[in-house]
Amino acid sequence: VGLIRFNSSQAPFNNAKLRLAVLSAVKQIDYMAAVTDNDPSAYTLCKSFLPCGTPYGITPAKNRISDNPDLAAARALVKESGYNGEKIVVINPADFPTIRPMGQITHELLRSLGLNSELVETDWGTVLQRRGNREAVEKGGWSIFHTWWQAIGITTPATSGYVRGQGAGGWFGWYGNASVEDLTKQWLAAETEAERISLAASIQNIVAEDVPAVPLGVFNIRTAYRANI
Repeated sequence: VGLIRFNSSQAPFNNAKLRLAVLSAVKQIDYMAAVTDNDPSAYTLCKSFLPCGTPYGITPAKNRISDNPDLAAARALVKESGYNGEKIVVINPADFPTIRPMGQITHELLRSLGLNSELVETDWGTVLQRRGNREAVEKGGWSIFHTWWQAIGITTPATSGYVRGQGAGGWFGWYGNASVEDLTKQWLAAETEAERISLAASIQNIVAEDVPAVPLGVFNIRTAYRANI
């Protein structure tokens, strides 16, 4: 599952409307084609925040991801957000072929929205080190990074680190949302699958507008096997 992750704890992406502006401008097929060498059999466009093809992987009722994004509407959201030219730093691994194109595409997308984006490409180890920095970009922090998760590890609201709203105690980006956490507790305590499906849908409707991250689609990495191994 490809992903744009925002640093929700620092300006400018501590502003949910600006995060929504980016989400509404994303065209998933651009990302999926780039990381699969344009092989349509290797990816699935997925507007759910949980993996499509799993019990909770349904498109949120309040979905704003489009196959044909309206960039004018996205720029209007940028304006509504009050964005004032703050520097955005996209940290990106130059040595990771299934992540690097994502960062490059997002950087150009941000610039097309009139955002002051800087693409910082390093090795993956440096990205991993820098994403732990909670400071502002002027002090070595970051605004966006990209990654992917194996779908099997994030199939539920409770196990998806980028959906959870745990704040400072959560996954890199430190998105906080008390309502998401309360619904997640209810999900864990639910006694029927119908309850869990309903609660998962409620969580998705929150994050579809609050945007802790942007799902970019589900893709397969080709694996080669030798008969003598």
